[in-house]
Amino acid sequence: MRGRHPLQKGKPFIMACAAFLAGAVVCGAQIAVEDSVVTDSIDIFAAKETTKPGALARLSSIVLPGLGHELIGRADRAAIFFALEASCIAGMAWSERSSRVLFDNARTVAAAHAGVRSNEGGDNFWHTIGLYQDADEYNRYLEYNRTADISRHKFVADSVQWRWDDASSRKEYNNLRTAADRFHLAATFFIAAMVVDRVAAFLDTRALTRDTGLRGASLDMRIVPFVAARGNPGLALAVNF
Repeated sequence: MRGRHPLQKGKPFIMACAAFLAGAVVCGAQIAVEDSVVTDSIDIFAAKETTKPGALARLSSIVLPGLGHELIGRADRAAIFFALEASCIAGMAWSERSSRVLFDNARTVAAAHAGVRSNEGGDNFWHTIGLYQDADEYNRYLEYNRTADISRHKFVADSVQWRWDDASSRKEYNNLRTAADRFHLAATFFIAAMVVDRVAAFLDTRALTRDTGLRGASLDMRIVPFVAARGNPGLALAVNF
């Protein structure tokens, strides 16, 4: 029986080494794939950290309602708050301008039909001249009622004297002044609405950004009709959290 060639005797050993090397290559490839997966997952988390913080969105909602919603990607709700803010600003500006125009017209009537020669009188002066025929009638009223510190309330200077030529002129003045006061009051309501709009935008942004199980919650605002106690119809703002 012939003896085996030395290479044939070492063939099993060579095959084992080849298998080991092949396994190492496969394992190395698997490790490289796993490393790349881990690296990719870290990049994903790093990208999420670049999102806008909720605190900035809430602060922006106070400065300008709707801006905070725009920062967190809620353009639909941002449009609603932007529209409300614009409406309040326009309503306030229009009401205040109308109030000034009507009051100027009232002072023009007072100058033409009551002889008022000053436009610098205070609110009490412009209110008083619509209630009394002239300054003497008002001063006598103070004396009759023994008003405390009467000298401070009397109108005695020439610049604050008036006398209406007829009752219709005084009525026209009162109508104009009353309308001016109402428009001025409407302007203050628009200012109050702007404050409410900011509070609502802040609360809604907070509900959308807070890290709790209520992340999907938001502020629901609706205009609903109602009937007052005296039967007068109106509109009310319903807010649900």
